[in-house]
Amino acid sequence: MDTIVLKEIRFRYPEGSEVFSRLDFNFPAGGRIGITGPNGSGKSTLFKIITGLLRPLSGYVELFGTEMRKEKDFAAFRTRVGYLFQNPEDQILFPSVEEDLSFGPLNQGKSRHQAEEIVKQVLKQFGLESLKNRNPFRLSGGEKHLVALAGIAAMKPEILLMDEPFEWLDDSSMQAVLDYISQTPSFIIISRDKKMLSRICKDGVYILNNGLLKK
Repeated sequence: MDTIVLKEIRFRYPEGSEVFSRLDFNFPAGGRIGITGPNGSGKSTLFKIITGLLRPLSGYVELFGTEMRKEKDFAAFRTRVGYLFQNPEDQILFPSVEEDLSFGPLNQGKSRHQAEEIVKQVLKQFGLESLKNRNPFRLSGGEKHLVALAGIAAMKPEILLMDEPFEWLDDSSMQAVLDYISQTPSFIIISRDKKMLSRICKDGVYILNNGLLKK
């Protein structure tokens, strides 16, 4: 089964040129792909359409076999599709790392004790234990990126959408991210690093250009 389906998507920003005219995209269960392309080609826009943060002018989005018609439809699937923004500050919400990582599990209905255990696990997994009481907005760019990704990992999504996940990372942080990706059953990664994409994306790397996705 295709877990993500985009059919004849048309999208344009207000007072801007058309980004997609009739974009089709099918992402199979268990897929692991990369997407690259020139700046302004619509890579981040594609993720925002998949997750309902942007709505197309026409066409439709399907997630896990269900057509997404309204915001409430997307909301029901957002913990199943984890989305790492290109700018981590766009998804950090709370004044401490520990609180921020707790938000997802609590929002999924986990008890406070369960959320605390999950947070302990992801803090260790991403090497963030020493930062748990820090204000995430005052961390370095690489540390913010790890906090944002750890917040997604805490929710155990079925599909991971990652927009430039390798930005600002030192060697140890990069390894933590790669270790997490290797354990993720299904993902789509946007990156300018074509060599990295070729290394980790077993189902190929697509180029987005002129509104079309091509291998």
